[in-house]
Amino acid sequence: PDVHNGSTLIRWYPYQDSMTVSQLRDGTPFRMYHGVATLAGRLTLQPKGATGYGTVNLYEGTLKSKLFELKSLEMNAARTDFSLRSTKYDNTAFSAQNMRSHVDYEEHTGLFTSNDSLQRTLLPALGYAAWVDQYTWDWDHKTLALDNSKSMETNGTEALTLRERAKRLNKMPGARFESTDPKLKNIRFSAINSTYRYDDLELSNHNVYALPIADALIAPSGDSLHISQGGQMQLIKGGELLFPRDSAFHLFYNCDLMVANGQKYGGKGTIDYIGVDEKKQPIYMSEIGVDDQGSSVANGTIEDKDNFTLSSAFGFAGKVRVDAHHQHYFFDGGVRLIHKCAPADQLGLLAYANYLDPENIRVEVPQNPVDWKGNPISASLRLSQTGLKPISAFLTKQAAGNDLISSYGLLHYDENSQTYTITSQEKLDDNEFVDRYLKMNTETCVIEGEGPITFGNPDGPAKIYAFGNVYYDPNNEK
Repeated sequence: PDVHNGSTLIRWYPYQDSMTVSQLRDGTPFRMYHGVATLAGRLTLQPKGATGYGTVNLYEGTLKSKLFELKSLEMNAARTDFSLRSTKYDNTAFSAQNMRSHVDYEEHTGLFTSNDSLQRTLLPALGYAAWVDQYTWDWDHKTLALDNSKSMETNGTEALTLRERAKRLNKMPGARFESTDPKLKNIRFSAINSTYRYDDLELSNHNVYALPIADALIAPSGDSLHISQGGQMQLIKGGELLFPRDSAFHLFYNCDLMVANGQKYGGKGTIDYIGVDEKKQPIYMSEIGVDDQGSSVANGTIEDKDNFTLSSAFGFAGKVRVDAHHQHYFFDGGVRLIHKCAPADQLGLLAYANYLDPENIRVEVPQNPVDWKGNPISASLRLSQTGLKPISAFLTKQAAGNDLISSYGLLHYDENSQTYTITSQEKLDDNEFVDRYLKMNTETCVIEGEGPITFGNPDGPAKIYAFGNVYYDPNNEK
């Protein structure tokens, strides 16, 4: 190549047919390749060509080698230490050692291949390390492509669900990245086709199929992940979230998430409630994150106007919490019965706060039930204050009158008989077990009960107590 220098030390070895041209101790480096590159060190000229020893500075790149092969438009080395700096932020953006290098001054590119199978290289300004074996430098566009040349195929990973990807987390294709900054607390992911805009300190990663954070697993939208100076991860919009990773209970979608470090993230998203009939109902979770114990948790609210149903027999309004350590959702609000045996405005939202199994819904009914706002409701068959007329009050807003028969315990709906039952756990599990109960058939609206029966005004001078059965058919008012 063309090489220029003003003052040098020249040594000629005629018997070796060789000449060395060295930079003076306080002299200027050699200018090469039309002034694009400089070499601090020495040149060796032989009939077979020119070689160099020392440090080459080429735009933002620095290459160090004991033996550069210098051709007219190319520069090669079998072993090179390579680094890039950000002129915008005046710091080291990238560094790697022990690389085979090929610099093409015509194409304005440099190709670097690791002499090891996979090498840990540093991105200091981002606080990350990358396990890669190949880099492609484009100095015109100030980009560096980082690849694992032995793992460039997706192998169908993009077609897997997030739950399926969780089972293959340690076999994700591509180059492996891992945070080195202690503040980032061990963020790890793999990517195919990563591009580092080193002057802007921005790393764009593609084909990122799984990002483990805390006990969760994130799938970025479009399988792309972007990191900027200091290791800050850009907002993940429209991604998927799965937690916990081991049991894979809860899958969220349309998530907007911010990752703070390997143990903390936050955002919002949507999860489906799936009933026994396999019907899916979306629940928007306005808060998703990690609690003080390091477990993922999500919180959302279902409004009464949403007409949300737990099943064909139960509606719900209130708060919903999804915990990583529990398979079922925690519902904290009010449960409403769904039937036509009472006006809709009289159906009370029975206060409820517990984890709920969609395939076996059993709602606790206390002895003095209230709705989700603390107002009393009835779980009984009542008698009017005048005329002793029966009044159906099966979990409705409390009407005037006195309880003829009531029940408490657990509320359950049997799809086959179309009947709600309030009774004890023992009675639900064994129908032969003797205990109080109250039933209502949603087809006929007939109420049946067994247990203590109270006649008269409990505040009056005379009361009659009995134990027996009650049958009330509102169609015949008997």
